[in-house]
Amino acid sequence: MNMSRWWVTCLVLLSFNATAQLLRNDFEDYTSLPTQLGEWFKLNGVENASSGDQNPATPDFLHLSAVDEADLPETAFAWISPYSGSGVMGIHIADKYDQPQYEYLTLQLNEPVQQGKSYHLKFYWSNGKLTPISKGGLAVANLGVLFSSNIPTQIASEPINQEPQCKFEGIMYSEIWREANITFNASENASFLTIGLFGPADLKNIITPIFPHAEVAYYYFDKIEMWEVNQDHVIRVPWIDDGMPDQNNAVVLGSDIVYVPNSFTPNEDGKNDVFLKMEKEILGWQLEVYNKWGQLVHQNEQATMGWDGKSTMGNVEGDIYYWKLNYRNTEGLLQSSSGSVFLIR
Repeated sequence: MNMSRWWVTCLVLLSFNATAQLLRNDFEDYTSLPTQLGEWFKLNGVENASSGDQNPATPDFLHLSAVDEADLPETAFAWISPYSGSGVMGIHIADKYDQPQYEYLTLQLNEPVQQGKSYHLKFYWSNGKLTPISKGGLAVANLGVLFSSNIPTQIASEPINQEPQCKFEGIMYSEIWREANITFNASENASFLTIGLFGPADLKNIITPIFPHAEVAYYYFDKIEMWEVNQDHVIRVPWIDDGMPDQNNAVVLGSDIVYVPNSFTPNEDGKNDVFLKMEKEILGWQLEVYNKWGQLVHQNEQATMGWDGKSTMGNVEGDIYYWKLNYRNTEGLLQSSSGSVFLIR
């Protein structure tokens, strides 16, 4: 982070005291509906950093009322419905090809960021649910947000070699929509914000395969907002919302239905630190957790214990893990359930 130019922090808002909204874009303001991928230019307020004649990076405008490859909810990379309204932006953020391609989402602010003032940025992101023919399934870490006075320069589909003012350092992957937040104090004016991976060409070390044979890290964005805030905040590191329960991922314990979070954050902050921890013991309880290579990393036979993100070797890395649960219901019958959970470091 370039501390000489910007001071960027993230926080828990104690009060919503917005004095000016600089951005609200849920991709509903367009000149016409898209008919194919790469038609970012049909959206008002969206820009493209890429230039050049050879394979320029072209973000995707997708819409529920579109046709062919630009329609929702089934896309070329995943199945997804908008978080808000009918449109979303899809970005081929990175890949692991020999000649990798990087794309960015650049938005023009309604009013410039002003030096000396504080602002809050909030947006929603998701990877969607993979389809049988999808090439998606890679996850990225260090997703960055760059504020600039001009549209940053990207040569074709090469990465933008600038240091963003803020990074989400953990691995980001979610089949459902999740919320990301940034707060910063501006030390100079800026009229654009750009989201993506920034830095030298070799970014493959921060790309993680979530599924076998995955080729592309493809992300969807919706409802991006930014507003001016006051100074009355509790400061903490950049954050993404903790795991929301997936309504299709439920454990039925007798007559009770327990929704299992699809992610958790074992960072000892007292919030969402333990996965699948019950308030009381349950007969026949046996929880097993496996990594993506099928290796057992945790097991327990106490429902009140849960999993704290550790194996016998210590903390495991942030990644997708697969769980299997056996238990007895109130009638004494053996039941089983299974699913996946994303551990976020």
